[in-house]
Amino acid sequence: MANDLLKQLERKQAEVETLRRRVEAEQRKRLASLYRELGFRNTEELIGALRSASGGAASRRSSTSSPTRTAGPRASKHARLSADMKKQIQAALSAGQKGAAVAREFGISYPTLHKIKTELGLVKPRPRRRSKRR
Repeated sequence: MANDLLKQLERKQAEVETLRRRVEAEQRKRLASLYRELGFRNTEELIGALRSASGGAASRRSSTSSPTRTAGPRASKHARLSADMKKQIQAALSAGQKGAAVAREFGISYPTLHKIKTELGLVKPRPRRRSKRR
């Protein structure tokens, strides 16, 4: 029975792969002729129109660049941590989780986590070193 189920699964996976390839081929075919459908002479003309419509003719941003965030009234490069998120971080730290694990879980850097720990009073300040007086 298990062998029959495995064979069925393999057949279904092969069907899914076949369908995925057909969809990709249809998308490539449609994209290749899209400029004609939209009334452009060639793909370069379509790309130029898309660039100017998006607001940047000469700017080329890679698809991996992060979008500009607009948190609140002013745009910021960094996300703002809410008080609720800080409470969740405090709860995770109080539960005994390690700092690096908490930072990964909440998607923040370790230095940011350390700053939050300092704000919450979870970090003991280092004793100041004083030079010996003579």
